[in-house]
Amino acid sequence: MRHWSHGGPSDLSNGVLLCTRCHHRIHDDGWQVHATPTEVWFTPPASIDPKRTPRPGGKTALHVDLPPRTPTTANPPH
Repeated sequence: MRHWSHGGPSDLSNGVLLCTRCHHRIHDDGWQVHATPTEVWFTPPASIDPKRTPRPGGKTALHVDLPPRTPTTANPPH
């Protein structure tokens, strides 16, 4: 994900659906977004999490019975 004001394309391949509140939190609080073709990860600013641990978004965030995952283990090579 690359914000359009930093040279990123303004198209669907460089976007994530967010509600208005979350959209503003991303920009105002300094969150980072990493998206793969199948998953979205949100990295909080150090003021929220000093370790800046990525957090899953989308459907993955709603499955509380799954073991914890990280961006590096989410899509192991085949």
